[in-house]
Amino acid sequence: LNVTQVEVDPTSPLVLGIQYPAGTSFTVTATVPGGWCTDDQNYGCSESFSAIGTAAEVRSSEGNRFHVDGTGFLTVRIVQAPKNYAYKKPEGWRLIDYDTPGKGDDGWAYKRFSRGGVTLPIGTKGPQVEIRADCASTDGVHCTDFIPSAVTQDVCSAGYVQVSYDKCCVDGDMTDCETA
Repeated sequence: LNVTQVEVDPTSPLVLGIQYPAGTSFTVTATVPGGWCTDDQNYGCSESFSAIGTAAEVRSSEGNRFHVDGTGFLTVRIVQAPKNYAYKKPEGWRLIDYDTPGKGDDGWAYKRFSRGGVTLPIGTKGPQVEIRADCASTDGVHCTDFIPSAVTQDVCSAGYVQVSYDKCCVDGDMTDCETA
C-alpha cells in the first residue's frame, strides 16, 4: 500500500488503521523518490519506521513509528513530508511544521496558503509512505489468513471519551480534551 499526495496540517494527526491477519509483519517506509530528492550528507530520501508499544504512542509520534496489536491491527501516523527530502541528516527524522526551513533556498519545508487568519498546507506529490505486509498468501498479493470482522479500536486515551471525529475529553469535562 502506498499513501501518496498527503495534504495534512502538522498539528492534526492523521492516523491510518488497517486490520490484517494476526501474525502479519510489516515494513513501513517514508520515501521521497529520486526525481524529487538527492540523498547527500545533509538530506535523506527515505526513513524506515520502527514499531512502538501502543497506538496512542503512534498518534503522538513524530510520524516515523507504527504499532501492530495482537489481532493484527496496524496503526500508522501519516505526515506530510517536504517535496524534496524526507529528513535532515544532522537532526534525524522529525515532524516538520510551518516554521521548518526548506532545502537550500526553497523557502519553507511545509508549503502553505494563508488568508484571513486561516492557514492550509499545500500537498506534496513526490513523497509517499509505503506499507509492506508480510502474511500467508497464495497469490503473492492478498493475505489468506482469517481477518477478525469485528475489531473495535479505542481512539481515546484511558479516562477520555470520544466527543467528535478527532477529539476526546474527560467524561463530563469539555475543558480537559486531547486530539484523537
